[in-house]
Amino acid sequence: MKGWKTTVFGVLIAVLGALTSADMQAWIMENFPWVSGGLGTAIIILRALTTSPIFEKKGQS
Repeated sequence: MKGWKTTVFGVLIAVLGALTSADMQAWIMENFPWVSGGLGTAIIILRALTTSPIFEKKGQS
């Protein structure tokens, strides 16, 4: 499935957007070390899974 990482990331963003109706700001501030650590880890994992530079398609140089 081509582009599955981007699709998964988009779904996660959509789900997190839906959760903004709850009192997420207070929850994030209470759990800030875990939230920031989790986001950083997700970015590192996505970067490790992505081997091409941003906006470059396979076959281009």
